[in-house]
Amino acid sequence: MYQKIFNALGEEYLEIKKLFLNKELILAYEKLNEYEKTKKNKNYIYFLKALIWIIQKKNKKSLEYFEKIKYEDIKLLIGKDEYLEILGTIYLEEKKYLEAAKYLQEALTINKTNINAKFNLGIIYIHLKDYKNAYKTFLELEKYNIKNNELKESIKKNIITLEKVMN
Repeated sequence: MYQKIFNALGEEYLEIKKLFLNKELILAYEKLNEYEKTKKNKNYIYFLKALIWIIQKKNKKSLEYFEKIKYEDIKLLIGKDEYLEILGTIYLEEKKYLEAAKYLQEALTINKTNINAKFNLGIIYIHLKDYKNAYKTFLELEKYNIKNNELKESIKKNIITLEKVMN
């Protein structure tokens, strides 16, 4: 996802891209602070700062930046389903399950095959004790051609656990 975002940003953000790729997030954040002083359009800067906070597992800080932007302002960088998936995942990690579900369901309305959104929605169903929908969601995911072995294993484990819980 990051590669796609930085390709869309172009040469203007090349220095930030290099810092991201080298995992020098503090330097990237400082450079974004400099950019913020000189750029008229701050939406890309806010979005990149939000991503830095996500990577740092500081979701509340990330949400502060997401609140400053609208999807339309960054649509050249990321698909709407991915944008909604990110917000849903943040709310999931903050244990705000209903808010998270809202964003993830909207992401799936746009792209029914968004694996991350579907997986996280299944996790939310488990937290809400809606085991039937969780089971259905993970069974659907099992049919996908998922290349990530860790994710495939997690899906299988959730199915097995849910079968035990529902019987």
